[in-house]
Amino acid sequence: MSNPAYQTDFSAKEPSLGYYYQIRYSLYLLLREKVKDNPSIRLEDLDDIVLNDIDGTNLYQTKLHINSVANLSERSSDFWKTIRVWSEAILNNVPCKFTHLIFM
Repeated sequence: MSNPAYQTDFSAKEPSLGYYYQIRYSLYLLLREKVKDNPSIRLEDLDDIVLNDIDGTNLYQTKLHINSVANLSERSSDFWKTIRVWSEAILNNVPCKFTHLIFM
């Protein structure tokens, strides 16, 4: 039994909820794209969510913040990490559309 008075910095609660959100959002994307030929979803592959359909490959970067407010600005570490991931994909000639950054 856990002690509610004991607090630790090593909780997996926020990362676990982030993965749960990825799964839910990827299922939403898949249902939205069901009219296309053979859409498919991959998680934690080229990016958080990768949607393949007849039109190509789309990368989705999702961020879930529980204990802080999402901040999408030039000072946001989440924003610059996404730019780094997408830049590396471009440098490695990964054929994708880079258009989706989702903060929650």
